[in-house]
Amino acid sequence: MPRFFADMKILPLKDEIERMILSAALNSPESFIPLTSLCRPEFFSAENRKILEVLGSIPNYTKESLIEVLSLMVKNKINLKKIHDLINLQCTANMVLARGYYATLLDLHLQIKATELAREFIADSRERRFYEEDLAEYAAKFTSFAQYLPDIPSRIKSFTENLPGIIERLNADNESTGNIYLRGFPKISEMTAGFRAGNLTGIAGSYKSGKTTLALNFACDLAEQNIPVLFFSLEVTSVELENKILSLRTGEQYSKFRNPALLTDDAHDKIKSLIDSGDKYPLYYMTGRMDEMRIGQKIRELKARYGIKAVFIDYLGYIESSVKFDSHYQTVEYLTANLKQMAIATETTVFLIAQLNRDGKNSPTSDKLAGSISLARDCDFLFTIYNPVESGISSAPGARKYSPDEYVCQLAESRHTQRNRAALLSLGHSGKFTEKPV
Repeated sequence: MPRFFADMKILPLKDEIERMILSAALNSPESFIPLTSLCRPEFFSAENRKILEVLGSIPNYTKESLIEVLSLMVKNKINLKKIHDLINLQCTANMVLARGYYATLLDLHLQIKATELAREFIADSRERRFYEEDLAEYAAKFTSFAQYLPDIPSRIKSFTENLPGIIERLNADNESTGNIYLRGFPKISEMTAGFRAGNLTGIAGSYKSGKTTLALNFACDLAEQNIPVLFFSLEVTSVELENKILSLRTGEQYSKFRNPALLTDDAHDKIKSLIDSGDKYPLYYMTGRMDEMRIGQKIRELKARYGIKAVFIDYLGYIESSVKFDSHYQTVEYLTANLKQMAIATETTVFLIAQLNRDGKNSPTSDKLAGSISLARDCDFLFTIYNPVESGISSAPGARKYSPDEYVCQLAESRHTQRNRAALLSLGHSGKFTEKPV
């Protein structure tokens, strides 16, 4: 492993990277867990490791914990000027992640460890003769930290060489594709051939066009299949979201849940049956504004705990970016790219609800996306939804007239299948969409 034997001039660079990581943890406490979960404390030098351990010892570490942080630093004999300097570096978690500082820190750690071990080996070999058990001991030491090395193939294989493995994968996919299908929306599932882990799917519409309702229908459809789902509602309260889910699950009108006095005994029996049925219905949800770092942290946390496979984010316009840009356009560009990479990294399929601009009411197409066209670029699938009657469209060419309760869900963009196909949906009084034959 020749890259281990590096010049020791790398040490100042290693300290610089450690300080940037600690600065990011101090300046954005919500990112502390995802940051420090990527590498181990032993990767850090002794003094920096002590700071990391102090931060990790504080339960629910937040910016409000700063006084507690400083008092613990003093107790652990850490120079407060160093903490002050770290905060003033003003590094962000995104800067650390985007520039691959963790990978560099790991590489430097391994180089230094290997260099130390090599020097020890050379010193020992000069003093005495080595026996087989001595060599085995040193081999074990190398192996103990070689586990951190990425599994890099010795060379790139051609398609022909990879073909047996490809056929094996296809056979396995034929038995269990791992794709997510919407049972209640066969036409939409057919358009996409299913949603895979790592896919980013956009659902776009103008204001009050049914996009949130459609996303919630999709989420409930998956939960009914016992597929764990996480729904981020950044716009409505938990009470409103719970009422919408109850309405979909019982078939009762949503307005009745806003005024429970209107609920009949039959409605209460339906609600009780949800408890008595014993169905797992793994639909998890969070409400309130948050940034992309917090969203990513929760996806990883709940995937590890509950096996989340699908994530819904309602909606793009309410995600608070942890990185500040000069324009809204740049912010949206950053967020859509970040969420696509998040879907890949967490091996989940992410559904992102987005808004069309004012012109999108009468012309509901993907080029009317509010703020940026980047969502169309970064999505594997992009659906637009609209109510034809409200959009001033009386009927499709050569077809009957649309009714006020009908909506069109169109696959406007697709990276994997044919685009510009549509499904006709009917909206019931409970907020449930059903597909209609065209």
